[in-house]
Amino acid sequence: MSAYGSDNEAKDPFRDISSNKKFLKTLLTFQAVKTFMYYSEEFHDEVTVKWLNNFDKQMGEKEEESRQQIAWNQYLGNMMRTPPEEIHIKKIQQRARGGSGTNPYISNEHVYEFTVKIDPFSLGKRLMAIRENLANEWSSDLELVGQTNEEMQRNHLLEMINGEEGAVKFQKAIFESDPFGASTPYRTANFDLLNNMITTIALRRLETEVRIGGNAASRSWIEEIIEETKEMKHEEQMKYILKGPLSRRVQGRSEVGEKMVQLVMSFREQAAFESIITLQETKEDHNMMIREFLNERLKDQMSAADLLEYQLRELKKFKLKPNSSSEELDEEAETDE
Repeated sequence: MSAYGSDNEAKDPFRDISSNKKFLKTLLTFQAVKTFMYYSEEFHDEVTVKWLNNFDKQMGEKEEESRQQIAWNQYLGNMMRTPPEEIHIKKIQQRARGGSGTNPYISNEHVYEFTVKIDPFSLGKRLMAIRENLANEWSSDLELVGQTNEEMQRNHLLEMINGEEGAVKFQKAIFESDPFGASTPYRTANFDLLNNMITTIALRRLETEVRIGGNAASRSWIEEIIEETKEMKHEEQMKYILKGPLSRRVQGRSEVGEKMVQLVMSFREQAAFESIITLQETKEDHNMMIREFLNERLKDQMSAADLLEYQLRELKKFKLKPNSSSEELDEEAETDE
């Protein structure tokens, strides 16, 4: 799906608050499509899954981007403007042979043929419903970031005292997802994605702040963190931030590290709060898109009405009855002349 509009934006989706919002809304759409496909496969709706995969491919070819880089409103808007289509399905099903069961003259194949109508506008609305559900779920999960920060720091201290194995028995689960409850199927994976996002935003903001007003030690610390953790996932990244540079007893580095860790944690909470505000816009975003779509349809209908009015005006001009022939039209025109 590019949410960014230019090569620079695509390479750096976390430049500012506006870019962060675009990234989050696009991520929300990507995960909604993934969730919708999961539900469709669970109900053996292979036709819808195939149609969505084909739509993704067409969008990628048209926009020269992957689904993850196409703006959320562009993706849904294109889908909802796609005309309905009918897909003919032909399936061959094996069944038990008649008679002895080995009679070669009795076919055990049965052909099923049926037509499925795909309504992209309806699919778009269903994706909107999933986006709203995910937005509520993500908002709830992002509220745990403050507690997650505290637990990560507590675990770090326990590991320093008891070692990694000894600290495990004291760990507390802040985030839990019940796969058999009301959670969406990818809730745990989504929480990891959100944590990756807000940690990246936090480090980017800290880097900017240090460049403006930091000293040599703080600049060295953030440069090392960014370079060493750029390929890491959130959990591994935060462990490195907590015990990597802090474990080195170079003069001044420990105090700098402790201060920088607290700033990372603070910026993570700030990014989580901003993300919650963005997610709260989801329903209104959908309402605006549907209003825009309905206005387009209304304009199309008005255009048709204008055309009908023009045709009626022409009929009156030539005094033409609905069942008049072309010869009568010519005679009327000559009389008027």
